[in-house]
Amino acid sequence: GRFLAVVAGERAGEAVACLRRLPVTSAAAVVGRVRPRSRHPVEALTSLGTRRVITPPRGEQLPRIC
Repeated sequence: GRFLAVVAGERAGEAVACLRRLPVTSAAAVVGRVRPRSRHPVEALTSLGTRRVITPPRGEQLPRIC
């Protein structure tokens, strides 16, 4: 599973340090940031340093059953 926490930018380092103290969350990392709304609601930064627009899923939204 994955865990996502949204915290204030100025507290991100503190939150990651706290999570890294536990074995189960030792690989905690900041993976994004909230910015004022731009042209696209969600963008991903690729490994090449470019931005890719993440489009919302289409069709009926069904819950995942694992």
